[in-house]
Amino acid sequence: MATSYGRYFRSSWKYVLENISKIDYYLHYSPHSINQGDVYINEPNKTFRSESNESLDHINSETIKNIIDPNSINRIFSKSSEFNLEEILDFITCLCRMSE
Repeated sequence: MATSYGRYFRSSWKYVLENISKIDYYLHYSPHSINQGDVYINEPNKTFRSESNESLDHINSETIKNIIDPNSINRIFSKSSEFNLEEILDFITCLCRMSE
């Protein structure tokens, strides 16, 4: 939908970009890339060890890697070059808010 109808998303890009961020996390997830024993929870500066979280992350990662083609995510950003000025501003505004 984002590649075909992205120009109509306006402020809804926020939700698309949040999901892209989560998908990207799982596409690049490796249990060895996290400091041993640390799993980050929603609260800043707090880390907790959880075998079940690590196991769930591994399962989610493998599932997403088998289902989602990373090139489809790249196409979303490539297609944004076809947006008009207002559509680009919506996209970039949501991207900036998301990155905060």
